[in-house]
Amino acid sequence: MPKKSNVMTAVQVANGKKPDVASTRGKRSNPKFRQVSILVEREPYDELRRRLIGTNRDASDIVNELIKGWVKK
Repeated sequence: MPKKSNVMTAVQVANGKKPDVASTRGKRSNPKFRQVSILVEREPYDELRRRLIGTNRDASDIVNELIKGWVKK
């Protein structure tokens, strides 16, 4: 397992802020997140993955937004 870096980003240094623990680790080790398994149709999922290329987001970000929006209804 790779060692976690204590290096602050340039933005954090400029803001004089140290990142909180939750923002310095991945989703799998973040207690805010739960790993789940779902079934989705292949074609829309493949299109989602194509559209996410070059962004700093992944499919779980989109699913999380959709769930939050649905729950608010």
